[in-house]
Amino acid sequence: MSDAIHVDSAMDMISGEENHEVIALIAAMTHLNEENSKKLYVDIWLLTHGIASLVATNHCHLSNEEAESILMDAFKGFLNQFSKKEEEKS
Repeated sequence: MSDAIHVDSAMDMISGEENHEVIALIAAMTHLNEENSKKLYVDIWLLTHGIASLVATNHCHLSNEEAESILMDAFKGFLNQFSKKEEEKS
């Protein structure tokens, strides 16, 4: 493992200025609050990275359609869960 990148939590990965615009876009498109938009971003980023790592190391062979289906199903599930949590708080 490389010591070049070190984060203490998954949320640290998106704390950079370059991610603020993405988080705002997620919030606008999903109507989630900022906190849940960040969580959704991290969850999808980690899943995407995991798939990419498996494919890049030839541990898994996925078609574009399979990868897209996995990511869309996960996105919809995450969005549903975060939306429900927000509804419960209101």
